[in-house]
Amino acid sequence: MKKFITSVLLLTFFVGFMPAAFATTVWADDSINELIIKQYDANALRDEHMPDLPVGYKNENNSSAIIPAVQVQPITQVKTSTKNLKSDNYVFLKKGKKFKLRLEQAIDDSSYVGAKVQFVSLYPESNKYITIPAGTKFIGTIEDAHMPQISSNGGLLVIKINQLVYKGRTYPIEAKVIKVGEKRIFQNNIKGKHTYWKNVSKVTKPGRKFYDKSWNITKDFAQDGLEVILTPITFVGGAAVLAATTISSPVIAFFSKGERLFIKKGTHFQIKLTEDAAINL
Repeated sequence: MKKFITSVLLLTFFVGFMPAAFATTVWADDSINELIIKQYDANALRDEHMPDLPVGYKNENNSSAIIPAVQVQPITQVKTSTKNLKSDNYVFLKKGKKFKLRLEQAIDDSSYVGAKVQFVSLYPESNKYITIPAGTKFIGTIEDAHMPQISSNGGLLVIKINQLVYKGRTYPIEAKVIKVGEKRIFQNNIKGKHTYWKNVSKVTKPGRKFYDKSWNITKDFAQDGLEVILTPITFVGGAAVLAATTISSPVIAFFSKGERLFIKKGTHFQIKLTEDAAINL
């Protein structure tokens, strides 16, 4: 009987104690949750990390706030080129078309980059639908320029022809210079004379003169019996100076500069279109 009573008491104790202990544990967790809510904005955290609301969702706090469905239209990029122009309104001067022009101002290798250069056409140029008359104005821009540099390089001018004036309207074009006077131009670079070999000859010239003078003196000494012993001195001296100038001439010429570039007003140019040019009828 005593064992039975003891078992009933122990069972009653555990049944009453365990819910209390569990409730205590839950209460402790609730207190931590309240502390987190006080320290942080739970709504902000929820809004930041929750996924986007579905289309057509109805807000519980504001029954009129309904998110409408939005249809996004694709963006189409339009490129501007001569291919987009209607041939009914424009005629095209084809790539490779050449024009002969006359320079309307003097320019040189000291011109600043970005300066405008004006030309006029010498002869009419025609295709099936249009004639560009003689006297048409062409405008270019200096894209690069420098004065003579070491290694005997001459001055430089790079001119890009980028405008044509037809019937009072200015049209963009792309053209390069292929000829100045009778000189062919490559890669649109108009250059002053490269004078390396000329500078080599200039450096050795004093040595050659000194050698010639020494040789003449040597011959005079050789004709006199008493002075013949001096001939090796004069000959060797002249030869040494000639050898020194000849050996040093390549180095000195390399550090010399080429010729300046001057182009007079009225000089004839020839240009060639590098892209099709659209002209409005």
